[in-house]
Amino acid sequence: MNSSVKMENVCPITNHTCAENHFKCVSTSNCIPNEWVCDDMEDCTDGSDEKQCKTELASCLQHEFTCDNGKCLINRWICDGENDCGDGSDESSHICSNKTCTPGMFTCLSGKCIPDRWKCDGDRDCPEGDDETGCPVVTKDVESVCGPSEFLCANGHECISTLWRCDRSKDCTDGSDEVNCNYTCHRDQFGCKNGNCIPGNMKCNGKAECVDGSDEHNCPEKVDESATPNTTLCTAVEHECADSTPAKCIPVGKLCDGMNDCGDWSDEPRDCSVNECVDGSHHCSQVCVDDLSGYHCDCRKGFRLAADNKTCDDIDECAEQYGLCSGHICLNVKGHYKCECFDGYEIRDHRYCKIRGEEKPLLMFANRHDIRTLDISQRHKHQHYQPLYSHLSSTIGIDYSIRDNYLIWSDVANEKIFIAPYNTSHKTYNGLTEQKELIHNKGVVDALAVDWIHRLVYWSDTSRDHIEVANISNPESRAVIVSDKLEEPRGIAVNVMESWIVWTDWGSAPKIERAQQDGSGRLVLVDTNIVWPNGVTIDLITKQIYWLDAKLNSINAIDYDGTNRRLVLHSPDYIKHPFSLDIFEDTVYWTDWELESVLATNKFGKDDNKVESLVGGVFSVMDICVVHSYKKPHSPDRCADHRCSHLCLPTGVHSYRCVCPADTKLIDNFTCVSTVKTTTAEPSDTRTTSAGGHSLAPILEPQPTKSATEEMTESIEEIELMKSHNKNKIKHYRENKTHTIDDNTAGQESDGKLAIIITVILLCILMFISTITLFIYRKYQRRNITSMNFDNPVYRKTTEDQFALEKSDDSLSSYPSSLEPLTSPGTNEFV
Repeated sequence: MNSSVKMENVCPITNHTCAENHFKCVSTSNCIPNEWVCDDMEDCTDGSDEKQCKTELASCLQHEFTCDNGKCLINRWICDGENDCGDGSDESSHICSNKTCTPGMFTCLSGKCIPDRWKCDGDRDCPEGDDETGCPVVTKDVESVCGPSEFLCANGHECISTLWRCDRSKDCTDGSDEVNCNYTCHRDQFGCKNGNCIPGNMKCNGKAECVDGSDEHNCPEKVDESATPNTTLCTAVEHECADSTPAKCIPVGKLCDGMNDCGDWSDEPRDCSVNECVDGSHHCSQVCVDDLSGYHCDCRKGFRLAADNKTCDDIDECAEQYGLCSGHICLNVKGHYKCECFDGYEIRDHRYCKIRGEEKPLLMFANRHDIRTLDISQRHKHQHYQPLYSHLSSTIGIDYSIRDNYLIWSDVANEKIFIAPYNTSHKTYNGLTEQKELIHNKGVVDALAVDWIHRLVYWSDTSRDHIEVANISNPESRAVIVSDKLEEPRGIAVNVMESWIVWTDWGSAPKIERAQQDGSGRLVLVDTNIVWPNGVTIDLITKQIYWLDAKLNSINAIDYDGTNRRLVLHSPDYIKHPFSLDIFEDTVYWTDWELESVLATNKFGKDDNKVESLVGGVFSVMDICVVHSYKKPHSPDRCADHRCSHLCLPTGVHSYRCVCPADTKLIDNFTCVSTVKTTTAEPSDTRTTSAGGHSLAPILEPQPTKSATEEMTESIEEIELMKSHNKNKIKHYRENKTHTIDDNTAGQESDGKLAIIITVILLCILMFISTITLFIYRKYQRRNITSMNFDNPVYRKTTEDQFALEKSDDSLSSYPSSLEPLTSPGTNEFV
């Protein structure tokens, strides 16, 4: 069929009618949504959707920028590297070249301002990359810049894991980690011609898995015995003939070649020589793609094809892509989105919100005998850690207060909670200068959390199965606030901004609960698809709760009210037996007993869930927290003017409640009085005076007591004698009575001593027999029984001499082998 015949058979272009809620472009007859008309962006190719609008534009406000096309922008969007006006006038050189940045900021050639510390950091933050020009040449050797298990990128600034070298993913910004690679595929993989590897079972499956399609080359013909006539057997690179029986496939390249390859001319339709994208008959609202036969519509970036396959709808990236703008403020605009950051944060790469300022975040973790810090401000550099406190007994839970400069930790061997200065060079709350005991707790404290505003410390006690709180200023003021329906409480966190706590319980009915800071208003947030919830933390930016499940090998997150549950990461390889976690910026950090490591990943599940091991070989790694002032923000003090005699606990944004310690009760909503009944003796005339002359209460000794009958009989006898006025008889009677009492008392003391001696002897004999019996029983049990404990403990409570310890090495480049591994292979019991 020749081209002249084809042209004659082309149908004439008819008038196109748009839908009711669409606007018809003047010259192209394209249809666009009505809301795109007069929005300062030309969506019609002839610009007819904006031609009648400019005269109606109002002038921009004083704090706004007026684009050349009349659009108004907020001033902070000017010279930010993005074309927000649509005509580029907000990024023009005559505006941005004159822009000056504030002190501490670097001015790019484009006028963009970036922090000084971003210059020469290996990342191109300026649009032209001028922040990385003129940087000093790195002369250090690889070992001094990168760690022993890291690869130095060619730019001399970045260090990446050696595992990421030649993994077909460019991890260095300059791509040098994928240079000079000899890619080889495993036996069960197929090697594409471009070097990529795909699973072997994907070869010749009818779909091009390799980018170059080499996995579908030289494949044997498949015969589908179940196929019926006219069943499609053609691949994506083939054309199915219309009237062939059985179905016939020809290569796409034979379409519209003037040859009757199908035999029914279905491969040579009449629109072969027509370019609908040129003659204006396509009706595509944005992009028209001419095909060999016909055409199809496409959309620009930030839009998607509507149901009519012609018009384009704007994509709301903020609603569809979770985690944009680091969870801060995402503003959807037509075709793209803009990020706004909360106070104290700044935009980076137009997509992320990073903390502003020079304060470095530190990662603090405990490994029983040490509390150490790790600088995470330069993640790609070789990281060193610093010992904070060493030679401890058995540290598990840790937390801190930046405002008051103190650190609190629990020690399960001593059954105590300690407090010490965090930074010894700075002033500390209450004049604290060294480590000291804060609370003596006869229990097992798995985790603790500090309320840095009201100076409270909360902790979970897994031996008594309750949650307790104490005032740091007055530790004697402490109270149990949650005890009912708790089996194995473990992780705990406090939201000071909204006055509630959240904790995990890995008992027979595992769950995650929250309550007000006084224990009221308990609410179960999670009780399904949960087995061993361990650590829990709060993300104040995204307003979410994160937790670890040691049995399900996962990190999960929910909103504050328990909704919108999502899986952050599931990995039996990197989450073997996690214990504690914390959040900072876009990253979640956690500790793992079995891996003996501190690990990190993106909290939004981005970057293909890539996991980074920050440090390894950390025996008995326990609690972890990020130290930074933004982790402990300012909040109003609800108890600033309280009238409580003991504990003041916040219950809301502006309210509090007075709580009493054990053995006391609240009598007027503010005052606690003792409920323990005491017996007081009559005061003696004798006064005991201190060295300073102050009067002290006398020391009262208990006297032998008599029965009421004896006292009444003696009184009657004495009265009868008094009636006879015989003073001598009265005196003689009293002397005899006194002697009788003394004799009785001496006899009672002698009998008491004898009873005590006999009791002690019997107890010693009983203990000796019990010890022999227990020894014989255990020896028999080991010989005949093999047991396994599937418990989920933090540790086995013991004393110092039961630990297999080595001396802690305080060097800055290696971790001490201070303890044996926490668990035996295949169990959750400690060895």
